[in-house]
This record gives sequence, structure tokens and C-alpha cells, in this order.
Amino acid sequence: MTEKHVPVKVGSVASMLLVLSQIPADPRDALKEFVANAIDAYRELGVIGDKALAQVYLERKGAKPFIRISDDGIGMSPSKLESVPQRLFDSEKVGKAMLEGHKAIGITSYLQLANECHVVSRAVASRATHALILPRKSDIEELVASGRTDEEIQCAVLPEEQRQRASHGTDVYLLDLDAEISRLLTIPKVAEHLGNRYRPALINEEFRIQICEGRKATFVKPEVYRGDPFPLERAVTSRGYVEFRLYISPPSTHRRAVAIVGEAGSVIVDDISDLEDFNHSPWNSGQVEGEIRCNFVKPSSGRKTIVIDRKNYPEFRCAVASVEGDIAAEVEKVKREYDSHTDARIFTEIRRIFASVIRELQELESPFKTWVRDGGGEEGPGQAVDPYDRALGGEKERRRRRKGTATARVVDPTQPGTTAQSLRSLPSFYPKDFAEDELLGDKVHWRSYLDRDTRVIYLNTGHPDFQRVRNDAQLRLHYYLLLVCKEYVLYNQPSHVDPTTVGEEMVRFLTRAQRYAPRQVAAA
Repeated sequence: MTEKHVPVKVGSVASMLLVLSQIPADPRDALKEFVANAIDAYRELGVIGDKALAQVYLERKGAKPFIRISDDGIGMSPSKLESVPQRLFDSEKVGKAMLEGHKAIGITSYLQLANECHVVSRAVASRATHALILPRKSDIEELVASGRTDEEIQCAVLPEEQRQRASHGTDVYLLDLDAEISRLLTIPKVAEHLGNRYRPALINEEFRIQICEGRKATFVKPEVYRGDPFPLERAVTSRGYVEFRLYISPPSTHRRAVAIVGEAGSVIVDDISDLEDFNHSPWNSGQVEGEIRCNFVKPSSGRKTIVIDRKNYPEFRCAVASVEGDIAAEVEKVKREYDSHTDARIFTEIRRIFASVIRELQELESPFKTWVRDGGGEEGPGQAVDPYDRALGGEKERRRRRKGTATARVVDPTQPGTTAQSLRSLPSFYPKDFAEDELLGDKVHWRSYLDRDTRVIYLNTGHPDFQRVRNDAQLRLHYYLLLVCKEYVLYNQPSHVDPTTVGEEMVRFLTRAQRYAPRQVAAA
């Protein structure tokens, strides 16, 4: 076969504009289009698992940097290579199950990355290797700049002598890389991006992706799903099936999301809560992770979301909505358990911190001494006893405390005595949403409230400031510590003490409390 020139055909100006609008803005997405074609080549050949290996070679150094994407898939014959530039918006993959590249935009993605694109391929049962030479980006730009937009753009299909393949498959060469883009396409960045885009398929070991540069080579390893699996049955609809592979975790600072995955195993939508119909609990809770795989939803033109049509999308939406209640209930249950366990540890830490502060301040002079009258009417400081023996540091509490539990000597301000009283025992803590309590409803804007009769510090879990720290145990500890310091100082405040002295005492107490605070509080 001699060299043959093939015209580039899109169909119409409208189609051309649509194709151009689909070229990915992110260079990693553009590279992913060629990886998708490599994976499709294996699927067309019926190869899955370890033998389905797509390789990306980064040659970014030197005078002529380039990228090569290789596969040992089904390959392309000369006639098929000739059809590629003539069917830019009419892919033959449309309607074929498990094939991702049905939007016919992959071959145009080289314009985002490089000046030239050569497709070198050898078909199954063929010994010959042929190459498709796509038009240079610089030549296209020159035609547009000179106003010669009516001229026909040509591609060439010719026998390949220098880059012959030893077996069937395809090598795509992206030549004369853009310098700025070349610096962005490092092994870690490309591996992370492809790992996210093909996370479900890679976890299921449907194929492998390897990235090489010089002597370095790494396989793309997807991040495994975290949390406890939440089993759900496959939903069967009139349009097809919807499968759920979901995992539920306690609240954390790590954002978790549920992806929508197409039949080809590629992620169509990274986070289902990005869709307006699913921007609610449990999908936007940050506690649910995994994938929803559907064989009838299709990616939009730019592959950034799913096609919202009148036939397929309503079926998908109803199938997902049918399981939302069960998932939301489990998420709320896990959240309550997490909050309970985390608060228990934090309150233990706070009592340890305050016990240390109390010991430190015990011998210091304090303006917060509570004076009481004895039987003869003489005033004096409270006696160092604990008649109720319930407060932190009580004698019985000291004898029966577990190893490692901090204690501090307390006093009863109602009993006259000769021992100076600097500090009272620490009240108890109780986190709750003030908006859900009739007695605290008028204090919904308060962060905390001390009930002096029951000696309980209520911490408002409905306050916006608490919501900002609730998923981080360390931040929650410091938030609680600040509120407890405030309430504790006010709890010990005699009526005659001026606000400046109260403020100074709070700073004195808080600085010492922060010094005893742990650097890390393990999450529940």
C-alpha cells in the first residue's frame, strides 16, 4: 500500500463547533481520551484483567518531547484508519456495550496536548503496520489566520517502516508537546487523575494502566473505598439496571462522594450531589462513598455529567431515590455514634485538663474565692470537703478512679472552714441542639449555657460554629474547651467582681488549659 491522503470530515459547521466544544480543557482529560481508546481496543478483542494493559510513556525531556499511548488490543486495519478522520462525529462504537469512546471526540483531543498526532496500528491477523498522520495543529492555525478556511484538511495513511509493531495493537504518538502542558503531565498527577477517573474499574481489576517516564514506571492504583459496606440489591428498571456499591463512614474532614459510573467502568460524574436532584442527604453528607453503576445513563457531550433526558434519567432518578431513606437512616445512626464516642473522649480530656489547671492554680491567689458565714456570722473561705463525693477529685472518686484518670482537690463553698477556696468542682457537660429543647429554645443563638441548679453545661450542637468543627475531633476539643472555660469562670464569679477581672481570669485559665491540651485527639 502506498501513501493515501484522506480528507477530514465533520459533516457541518454545527458539528464542527460541537466537536470543538467537547475537546477537554484539562490536559489530563485529553490524555485520558487516548487511554479510553486503548481500553476499548482490549474490550473489542475480549481481553480483560491483567492482560489488558494500557501504557502511557512520558518523554518530556529533550528537544522533541512527546507522549506515547500503547495497547495490545484489536488494532486497526488501513481501511479503518482511513475512516477515523472522516467520522469525527460518527463513531462506530455507538451502541456497542462496554465501550467508552462512543462520543467520537478522543482523536481530536491531541489538539489540546501537542502539535502532531500519529496513530500507528496493526490489526489482528495482519502482519503489516500502518500509520495515520493527522494534520498539524500549527497548519490548521495558519489556515484560519490566513482566511483559507474553505480549504480541505488532509490526513495521510501510509505503511509504517520505522515504528513497526511486533504484535497487534496501537501506538498513539503525541509529538511536539506544548511546553506548559508538558510540565503539568507528571507521573504523580497523571496517575492520580486516571486513578480517579477509572477507580471502579481498576478496583474490580478489569484492566491495568501503567505510566512510564525514563527508568520510572508505576501502575495506577486507585484509592480503595473506606467505611463499612452498605449492601443494597440491584434495582431493575424498564431501561436497564442500577447497581449500588456504597460504603458509610463516620464524619471526617476527608470529603467522601458517590460517583456515577457508566457501563464501560469509567466515572461519568465524580459526585452525585453535584446534580441538583441529589444535592441533599445522604449524598452530600460527606459520609457515603462508592459508586452507582448504571448501564443506561450516558455521558453528556463533554463527558462532564450525564445526559438528562426524558426516558433514561427519570428511571435512574427513581431507582436512586428508592434507597435514599435507608441510607440516610444509617448515616444518621453512624453520625450519632461517632458524636457520642468522640464527645466522651473529649470530655475525659477536658476533665483531665481542668484537673491539671486546678492543681496549678490551687496555691495561687485568686479573686474568685467564695466567702460563706459560719454559725457565729463570721465570713471565711469555704472548707475543703466534698460532702456529695461526686465531683471531680472527691475522696471516693480518687480511690476508685481508673488508672490514668486525672483528679483535683475540690471544696464545698457552703461549709465554713480555714482552707482557701480558689476553685469549685467542674460541672458536667451535655451536648444537645438547643432548637430541639423547649427550655433552651430561647437560647438557640447561644453556644453554651450553664444550668446552675443542676450544674450542667449544655453545649449547643445546633450552633453554626459547632457545625464548622464537628467533623474534626481536635477542633471540637478546642471549641468545647473554650466554652467550658467561659462557663467555668462565670460559674465561679462573685457578683461584685467587675467584667475586666472576669476577662483576665478567663485568659489566665484558658492559657493554662491550652497548655495541657493534647496535640492530637483520635477520631471515633
